[in-house]
Amino acid sequence: MDKNSKAKNNNSNSTEEEIKILQWNIRGIQSNFLELQVLVAEQQPQIICLQETKLNANKQKDIKQYVNYSKAAEPSQTNSAGGITTYINNTITQSEIKINQNLNIIVTKITTNKTITICNMYLPPNTLTRTEEILKILNDLPKPLILIGDFNGHSHLWGNKRTNLQGKCIEEIITQGDIHPINKAYWPHTFS
Repeated sequence: MDKNSKAKNNNSNSTEEEIKILQWNIRGIQSNFLELQVLVAEQQPQIICLQETKLNANKQKDIKQYVNYSKAAEPSQTNSAGGITTYINNTITQSEIKINQNLNIIVTKITTNKTITICNMYLPPNTLTRTEEILKILNDLPKPLILIGDFNGHSHLWGNKRTNLQGKCIEEIITQGDIHPINKAYWPHTFS
């Protein structure tokens, strides 16, 4: 997935409208907040999806003119990071779709010319991913759906040299969930 994706909102009864989405595994929002603010000012995305914010429930960061939907980091023995945030520009009609599960996932619904579900997900590395649980969540969500995040899945299908267990899980989710990836094998997998 990339830091700056565009999804076109097509509706035959209205003019075409672009939705700009900024996605970033920020690896700590406190230490990268200034860079995030610069990116937001330059790119002016309507939606920002961040993973590994490393924030607890009492230390969320707000961005002017954006509504903040956050799930706090829950450190464990295998993952000292975690935490995700979705920011949506306050000019967009929006609401959160609550999901009862233990995954790092935030689901929001936006309406511009068309209603779209945005699913921001973080799957920590070296953890057992529950393919069936993720598929059930995705199948139950309103369509159209944009699934965006850091899945820590490596696969030959999207240009990695090796396939790991997370990658196999994501391959199954793509196949069984009728999902169409927008990333390309030649896009960089990591940004600095």
